[in-house]
Amino acid sequence: MQLFVAYTAENVVGEMSDKLFIRDGVDLPQFKVGEVIEVAFNNRGKVESVKPAAKQASQ
Repeated sequence: MQLFVAYTAENVVGEMSDKLFIRDGVDLPQFKVGEVIEVAFNNRGKVESVKPAAKQASQ
């Protein structure tokens, strides 16, 4: 499965986008477009988990 993500990055106008490959066995909850997620990678750069991001306090 593939997951397309966008995020802010330095020296980029707009947002950076990436395509992540999700292997079988990785639990992938239902997400809505535009929802903030947290992706964890192992030491080889493979996706280990995907979950909703913790809510951040407003400043």
